[in-house]
Amino acid sequence: MLKDDFRVSYFRGYVEAAERAVLDDGVELTSYAAWSILDNFEWREGYSSRFGIVYTDYATQQRHPKDSARWLSRKFSSSGKGKKTASRAEIEEMRRERKKLLAEEEEERSVA
Repeated sequence: MLKDDFRVSYFRGYVEAAERAVLDDGVELTSYAAWSILDNFEWREGYSSRFGIVYTDYATQQRHPKDSARWLSRKFSSSGKGKKTASRAEIEEMRRERKKLLAEEEEERSVA
């Protein structure tokens, strides 16, 4: 119920792709939001489908963060070198570092 490795894996892949878009392609990404924070009522599925990052105990209305909520919290609280967002200068520096790393990896592959 609180262990949702499949969702953590989804968010990891999605966020890594977003990071590559920012660093490699210059995409200006200003925010990200999960589809649903809480498990809730869906018109088609009723209460049977749970896709929020916070588990809702419908009987007591208590909320419990799932592993995916914890992963997102750790990921975004550590972004931008401890800040919520990185400055343009920091993003440009990260882009330069990433391009250098990619060029080094490409050179190693061509030598092998």
